[in-house]
Amino acid sequence: MKRKFKFLCLILSLVFALSLGITACKGGASPTSTPSNPPATSSPSSQAPAQSSSSQEVIQPSSQAPASSASNEGDDDDDDVSGGDVSGKTNIKFWYSGEDAEQNVFTSLVSTFNSTIGAQNNINVVATPVANVDEAIGNRFLTQSCPDVFYVGDGSYKKYVEAGYLLDLTNYIENSTVANPDNMWDSIYDRYYYSTTNHRGGDNADENGAWYGLPKDIGPTVIYYNETMFKNAGVTIISVAEENLEDFNLDSEVLDDRGNNKASYGIEDDVPAKGYFISGGKKYFNNQIAMSWDEVRELAAVISASASTETSTVYGYHTEWWFAYGWSVGGDCIEYIDGQDVNVYDGGGFYDFTLVDDTKNYMANETVTVNGTQYAAGEIVSYNDKLQNEAALAGKNNKHATAVYASEITNNPSKFTQLPSQREAFVEFVLLSTDTDVVIEGKNGYNICPKPTSLGGDGAKTTTFKNKQLGMLVDGRWNVTDFRDTVTFEWDVAPLPVYKVYNTDGTVKAKGLESGHSGSVALSINKVTPNPDAAWLFVEFLAGEVGQRQQSLAGFAIPSQVELASNPNNNGFCADGVTPRGVFINQRADDGTLLRPWNAKIFLNAAANEHEGDWAYTKTGSAWIDGWAGLLNGDVRNGKMSFEAFINDTVFMATYTSLKDLTLKK
Repeated sequence: MKRKFKFLCLILSLVFALSLGITACKGGASPTSTPSNPPATSSPSSQAPAQSSSSQEVIQPSSQAPASSASNEGDDDDDDVSGGDVSGKTNIKFWYSGEDAEQNVFTSLVSTFNSTIGAQNNINVVATPVANVDEAIGNRFLTQSCPDVFYVGDGSYKKYVEAGYLLDLTNYIENSTVANPDNMWDSIYDRYYYSTTNHRGGDNADENGAWYGLPKDIGPTVIYYNETMFKNAGVTIISVAEENLEDFNLDSEVLDDRGNNKASYGIEDDVPAKGYFISGGKKYFNNQIAMSWDEVRELAAVISASASTETSTVYGYHTEWWFAYGWSVGGDCIEYIDGQDVNVYDGGGFYDFTLVDDTKNYMANETVTVNGTQYAAGEIVSYNDKLQNEAALAGKNNKHATAVYASEITNNPSKFTQLPSQREAFVEFVLLSTDTDVVIEGKNGYNICPKPTSLGGDGAKTTTFKNKQLGMLVDGRWNVTDFRDTVTFEWDVAPLPVYKVYNTDGTVKAKGLESGHSGSVALSINKVTPNPDAAWLFVEFLAGEVGQRQQSLAGFAIPSQVELASNPNNNGFCADGVTPRGVFINQRADDGTLLRPWNAKIFLNAAANEHEGDWAYTKTGSAWIDGWAGLLNGDVRNGKMSFEAFINDTVFMATYTSLKDLTLKK
């Protein structure tokens, strides 16, 4: 089953067109509002990743669940929230995890299912919240004490498929009119359509590709920023999309999404296509345009230097992920080297560790063909196509000196824009938290990002943001519910940074891709469940519009269905009967107040361009990254180990071999 997802651009165009026409009856922006007022529309939501195959029998779907009941012998967990097993019905045990908001939503969803679809099909779902689904299941896989339906984080998904733990859902999905992946974000296909014969997913899966789960939701990452801190630092927030800049600059009647024209902001020159810029000696931040790497550093320094007296140490920026940097220039930490000996490697290829690959990347300036592959303008040439000797370079730290680039690139340089290497992008990320007196590859550290040891555990980054000690935080939609309830200052969201360089007049000379990672959790079914049809009906319900709608309205999730996420009127009207509101775009309280983040449409573009993190790349889950990532986020980013020592460490170097071994025929 191959992806048929072709309408994303149309949907996004519709969203932004509609956003210009939606006005707030209560709490919204008007032409005379100040920059502190909410915009006319809002947007998306999501969920954090939960954790960092043998061929399976295809179960034919039936129109009705079987009448027999599951015994679930050996299940000693009684902390269910659905009222317990019901005699005479098919009892489906469902294990999930999440904070209070998510538990409340799923309590409601289970109740709705049991009273509607469940009642019609003699099914009763018994839901049990657990702290960690993986740990709670433990050695129950492939037993009937394992829950029938459970969460699987994208970092565990391929590993569980390979182990034969998950039921093949392909026939169910292909016959469903309720939960169709063709209507979902592209990354759903890349994550959850997988082959156990060539051990690859999405478009790279061979003819044995299959579905073993559907998304509970998707969680794009963005920049959360402290708007109050920005204002205290003398930075004015504007909100105008890049495609509207020309009209905004030329026509005084054109307003941005906060209801203001250029003059009301005090801007006399043209607004450039920049996230952060200075005009007339004043500082501005456009929350709809991605900042360049330089702009992130500049703005972070401004925020840090203007720290509020109510806090001690203030950092301007924090991210713990290199993805937006490497992927923006077309790089990655792993590359699949195709066209190798099929007698040696499953699928005819092997993986190379390319975290510090120093070969340049190339973006097409026009439609071109490289190594037999056609690239449209704006697309970056793949690793396999740009290099003629990529297999010979595998396993090496320093490749650029001996790299042989495709003749189409070397013979026609005007048809391509050269972008930084993955190594340069990765170094840029490492420099963020490096002390200014430390030099990495000729550059001094920026020290704009807190070191891991200064934050503590994973939740500390959000606490630091809420405590007004962090100006910008890269994180996912899952924070929204908490931030709405607990944050005491003005806040909003903006796109992740993108590699960009500018001409002297401020126009963009070269620009990489907008990219980053998103989290997702699959809804999967125990392969040996005695009631697959009944379990499927519940999975279909949660992955369909009803389940996605309820999660989104709670604030922590963005719907998997593009149209549901994008339509600003999906939830009807507020109590006044006039003000429209959406399930995700244009979320409002019943009194018409637009809910933060006001700039939520940024999540839509993020969902379209972001994909799984490196913990989900291979059939071993996060096992292949644990060694070098632990070293990176420990000694290296904390300043205890030099970058050069890191990339020559035995733990780092061992990754080349462990990756190559993944596809060796056993």
